[in-house]
Amino acid sequence: MVKVDIGIRVNNEPLLLNCLLDTGSDKTIITPPYIKALGMSEKDKIKDLIISGGGGNDKGYLLELPKISCLDCAWFNPKVVIKDFHMGLYFLEGIIGLDFFQATQKKLVIDFVKKELEILESAA
Repeated sequence: MVKVDIGIRVNNEPLLLNCLLDTGSDKTIITPPYIKALGMSEKDKIKDLIISGGGGNDKGYLLELPKISCLDCAWFNPKVVIKDFHMGLYFLEGIIGLDFFQATQKKLVIDFVKKELEILESAA
């Protein structure tokens, strides 16, 4: 996992979230306190979810945001999972999953030897 900051605008002011880039996660996840900062709540949800992961099953919900920016990429109208983190991950404010790169049509290249992350235009 790689630490990244993502930007969400609140009243035209940037709100930065401390997130992890997780290539093992197919969905982008944001924690509930930041949804409240956007003036949104669980009442705005699309649907309830049961999320399966390494820590077992957990409850959350799907919500559409106006825009997420990360690593010089922008994802408009993303449908993201909203849930709290448990099991020692309380420091996280979100996870950038593979859906972010699929939606922005970018290719993510991680060179573990050089410890470099590169975002490329995806070949059509």
